[in-house]
Amino acid sequence: MGRKTFESLGRVLPNRKHVVITKNKDFEIQNSNVEIVTDIKEIEKYINQETENFVIGGATIYKMLMPYASKMYITKIYEEFDGDVFFPEINEDEWSIVEREKGVKNEQNPFDYEYITYVRK
Repeated sequence: MGRKTFESLGRVLPNRKHVVITKNKDFEIQNSNVEIVTDIKEIEKYINQETENFVIGGATIYKMLMPYASKMYITKIYEEFDGDVFFPEINEDEWSIVEREKGVKNEQNPFDYEYITYVRK
């Protein structure tokens, strides 16, 4: 994840390792579950692991790591929102949908949405 995404969490999430990518060489946190990297080459050790690793944003990080992804879990919300940061376009020629599940619309989730799983062709 990017530094801003990490900071927006407000805490280190339990039972998982966090790899925070940042250009800010002064950013640091003292926690054994957090690794700070300042160069994309530093995450190569995670790219070809058998273990599934997750990218959770932000937009720059998604764009930077999209070429390395083999699977995507996307929540697609069918609503227009104002914003200036977006997930990269998914090239349908490169990805296949392998699972699709409609989300439950209710008071907590007032929009139509679905969970879509893509795998690289």
